Amino acid sequence: MTNKKGLGKGLYDLMKEDEGAPSVFSSFFNSGKNNNVSIVPISNIEANPNQPRTSYSTQELEELALSIKENGVLQPIIVRRKPGAANLFQIVAGERRYRAADLAGLDTIPAIIKDLSDKEVMVIALIENLQREDMNAIDTANGLNSLIDTYSYSHEQIAQMLGKSRSYITNLLRLLKLPDDIKEKLKNKEISPSLARTIVSMPDLEKVKELLQKQNLTVKDVSAIKENQANMSKPLSDKDKELLKMEGDLTSYYKMPVKINHKKMGNYEIVIKINSVEKLKEIIYHHLIKGV
Repeated sequence: MTNKKGLGKGLYDLMKEDEGAPSVFSSFFNSGKNNNVSIVPISNIEANPNQPRTSYSTQELEELALSIKENGVLQPIIVRRKPGAANLFQIVAGERRYRAADLAGLDTIPAIIKDLSDKEVMVIALIENLQREDMNAIDTANGLNSLIDTYSYSHEQIAQMLGKSRSYITNLLRLLKLPDDIKEKLKNKEISPSLARTIVSMPDLEKVKELLQKQNLTVKDVSAIKENQANMSKPLSDKDKELLKMEGDLTSYYKMPVKINHKKMGNYEIVIKINSVEKLKEIIYHHLIKGV
């Protein structure tokens, strides 16, 4: 079978290995079979209750709705018949198009109707969303975790299925250990996934949360804090304790990371991470001009 972009090399094989996996899964990825387009009333369609994506950009939906008004729905959505309801359908792939079509005032939408299991729907919906760059890391991690909890997939199986490394999957799932407020920052893209991965390994998350409220930390900043926390777990001399206290006091005073380095010949270097020209001017004015 030819691999599709972003699907990984083991998706169909992985599904095929499952005992009793329906053969229709292979036809989903074969554009030449069972892909007849139907015109389905939008009122007969409902969203996938296990949709991994939990948020949609209002602006993007409005832009897509405008395009649909002008050009129609160019690519059919994928649906399945809702279990126990012959005339109702659940979305498998294409929820953005469905939402935008509804927003555009369409009564019907082109759709390909597939006979798919809950398991297949979950996998396909997750893969479709992972192919979009705007899928936030927490939604992605929750989707992967659902595969593990519901169908006992291993990290290795998911990695093969998505064409990712096992470490990528493991590190992504670790983000679910973050406190809820930091998860929200990640979902809202107030912090980057790389910064979140660094934060989740911190021994003292409360300190990081405090600093996140005050400034925009970088991965390098958090790594430095992590190193300091690791060093604090070791026996410290009175001088080291005094330096760490001064670092904390200065960090609180400036509301940005401060590092005091003990150099050779008894010299010390104070490094302040200044995040704006205005703050730099303020420090220069108070300490060099006013002598405060």
